[in-house]
Order: sequence, then C-alpha cells, then structure tokens
Amino acid sequence: MNSLPSLISALVASMLTIAASAAPGDFDSTYGVSGKSFAGVSGADASYGNAVAIQPDGKIVVAGKCFVIATGSTQICAVRLLANGFFDTGFGNGGSKLVNVGGTGVTEVAHALALQSDGKIVLAGACGPETAPTETCVVRLLADGSLDPGFGLSGKSRFAFGTVGVAEGIQEARAVAVLADGKLLVGGRCRGDTLATIGVCVVRLTSNGSVDTTFANAGRSIAANAFPYERLTSMLVRADGRILIATEGSNTLPPAAEVKKIYVSQLTLLGAWDNTFGNLGTGTRMLDICLQNKLPRLALQPDGKVIVGFVCNNGGDIQAGKRLDAVGQVDAAYNYPGGAPFGMPVDGGEYGFKPVLQPDGRAVFVASAYNTAPNPITLDFLAWRAMDTGTLDATYAGGGTKPMQSASDRASDAALQTDGRLVIAGSCDNGTSFQICSARLQGDASFASRNCTMDIDGDGRVLSTTDALILARVSLGMSGVPVMAGITTNGARNTWPAIRDYLVDQCAMTGVAP
Repeated sequence: MNSLPSLISALVASMLTIAASAAPGDFDSTYGVSGKSFAGVSGADASYGNAVAIQPDGKIVVAGKCFVIATGSTQICAVRLLANGFFDTGFGNGGSKLVNVGGTGVTEVAHALALQSDGKIVLAGACGPETAPTETCVVRLLADGSLDPGFGLSGKSRFAFGTVGVAEGIQEARAVAVLADGKLLVGGRCRGDTLATIGVCVVRLTSNGSVDTTFANAGRSIAANAFPYERLTSMLVRADGRILIATEGSNTLPPAAEVKKIYVSQLTLLGAWDNTFGNLGTGTRMLDICLQNKLPRLALQPDGKVIVGFVCNNGGDIQAGKRLDAVGQVDAAYNYPGGAPFGMPVDGGEYGFKPVLQPDGRAVFVASAYNTAPNPITLDFLAWRAMDTGTLDATYAGGGTKPMQSASDRASDAALQTDGRLVIAGSCDNGTSFQICSARLQGDASFASRNCTMDIDGDGRVLSTTDALILARVSLGMSGVPVMAGITTNGARNTWPAIRDYLVDQCAMTGVAP
C-alpha cells in the first residue's frame, strides 16, 4: 500500500532526480532529428510558425499562417507534435490543420495561441490584407484538431470595431489568454469611433466566442499611450485577473522619423486603467533606453515582478531586458545582459525578443540572430540564459545561435516544458519554401523529472476535489475505476489508465495496480 507521505516523498524525489544530459542549451537529440523538427502543413505550399504551446501531456502545438497557391490565399494553420517532435497523426489531417476563415484571395494569420483545460486549442490573429487587416479572427479547435461547432460560427469568431483608423494593423490579435471562468481575453489593435479611441485594445469574449459586452466599454478596453502609432506585442494575466500588456509606440508625426518607445501597462480585471501601476498613477511604465525600442515581450515572475525583453537600437538591433516590480517601477537590480558587452546582436523580426522564465528564477531569452560563420548572411535561432539579476548565465554552455538549416531560419516563440527543456518554434527555409519548424534545447539536469507535479489530472490547477482526492485514494491502495468515482475533471488525464501512467512513469510510483 502506498502511504500519502510516501507518495509525496516520491513526488518530491522525482522532481530532484538528476539525469545525465548534454549541456544546457544544446540541441536535445531525442527530439525530431538531432533536436530539430520540420513540419509542413497538409494542403499548404508554405507554412510559418508564429506561436507555440505545450499541452499537459507533453504534446506541442505550433500555430501560424500557411500559403496556398491554388487559392491565392494565406490561411490560419496549426500543427501538433508528439513529445518526440514528430507529427501527432491523431490531430487534424495527419498532424496538421489548415483553416479557411474567409474565402479565397485573402490573408488570415494566427499570431497567438492558448490551450484550454478541456483540451481545446484557441488560435487568434487577423483577417484581411496583411498590412492592414480589417477583422480580428479567433478560431477554436477541438482536441482532435476539428473546428469546435460551439464556438462562433462553426468554430470561427470574427469581429471589428470602429470606423476611424490608420493604415497599418488596424484590426488584429497578437495575444490570447484563457481566463479561469472559460472566457477568452484577446489583445491586439483596433479602430475607434474617434481619433481619441484608436490604438491598442483588449477584448473579452465569452466561452462561445461572442464579444462579452460586460467587459470595459462594450467588450473592449482601449489603451492608447502613443499616437499615431502603437501596437500590442505581449499580454499576460495575473493570478488576480489584472491584465499586463506590452506595446511599442511612437508619438512622432510624418514626415518626422518614428521614435519608438516601449510601454508596459496594467488594466484591472474589468478593463480599466490600473492607477496603482506605473508612473505617477498612469497605469503605464515607459522604457526608452535606446534611440529605438521595440517588440517587447513579457514574462511574469511568481513574486509579481515582470521581465521585459525587447529589441534596442542605437544603430543596429541588439538585445535588452529590464524588470519591473509588481507596481511597475524599474528594478535597478536587474539588467540584461548585465556585465557582458551591451551590444549582443539580435534580429527581432516580427515577434521580438521573448523571455521564458524557469522555475528557479533564471530566464532564457529567445529570438533570431545573424550567424557569424560559415553563413554570416543567414538567420538562426538564438537562445541565451540570464541569472535572476539579468547577467548572462555562464553555465548555459549551449547558448548562442542555433542553426536549423543552411538558409535563414527565424524564431518566433518559445515555451518551457515542465522538465526544463525549451521548445523554440518559428519558420525555416528549406531551399524552396518556408515551413513550420521547432527545436528543443536541453535544460538543467536538476529539472529532469519536473514532469511530476501535484496537478495529477493535468488541468493546470491543483484542487482538493480532484488532485488531492485522487492522491488520497491511491495512497490507500485503491486502483482502477473506483479512484475516479465521483470526480469530474476536464484535464488531459481524465481516465484511470492515464492517471496511473502519469503516476508510474512521471512520478516513479511503484505498486500501483492496473
């Protein structure tokens, strides 16, 4: 019989198990081919990866856009990979999904994705001309990759606001989050009814994909720090429901050249400006350490502090990172890349410089950079790790550029697995076209068994009515169907075989009957 203390000890011990591995930051040879995965989309002639998320069962979802020559259109698309980097053939059409939202000859792009606890997948982006999209588009897929008929119109939700706008990025989503009550928060850019209401907007949708008019101003909150240009590049939701957004903007009017600055703002859970955050009750903190500051991405620490990774330009794009405390003041103790020469080159592309926080407080910064040799004109994936102070981590031996193929390869997003390994997703040039690609980098040996947590059912939460009850029953020697009796869960592990496999394989439990 497994006692509860023994089970908890097994959980803790498994998290501390040290496994032999290559250096942190090296390609993980157990993923794809030599740590790299290339995934074309069925029915598409070219594919581009813009966002990545990792399911509780370890499968990897990458979303973006796909070009279809036959229809002359660009469509939203996604792939799902097994934990080993190869296609999950139980998803969509042999592992990939192509979604035609609006017809032929149009451009539809997924810039962001989020995973629901019930296994559904939310893709958010834009529809219309690529340089001036006319609608925000959100698609929801069932766990098998089919469109969710209970969301929007046959799995697709499209909406637009206002009549006044500027030419670039009028209507789009660049971030999406699933709230605890099942509603969706979408961050991007939208028109206004007047010049005063143009800018970055945060929209809340109900669980069925319609605009939730109880949020902010008829469903949307306008956050305008700069005019005539501002766009959202990152959004996170705090545990208490407050909303963090990062934007780049310029207050210079043509014909003067743009001078871009970064703004980190906080909204209340109802979409109003949070005057407890930022500079002098404004709800915003501005960062402008270089002549040009752009493409900010956020990472939220457990203590409420926020790491801001961005591209800094004083004549060439370089890496930069700052940290704000919980009330939006600059943390003077943090400066990335710290003592290293402040001039590490980076190419932010469209999605910028992404910080990915590790459980130990260190952060891996991900982007793209031009190679130095043997192909100095080609782009490669890039990863560096910083200590909690922002200084470069010398133990991240595999850091730096990570060549994928011989031609240019651009990283767009990254996500950390529970075992500490890092998945980077983007687009790779195979010589004839671009295709969605990803790489997995080694983490630290001390994180090798972090797949074992108290979230037994894999819904992203630890609850007394599900996880704790399952643990108690198993610790008393129960097995089979009785373990799950009376327990309702939407987690990825919602059957006894899945629960048992998790406890045995990930938590190293012994003596658990089938």
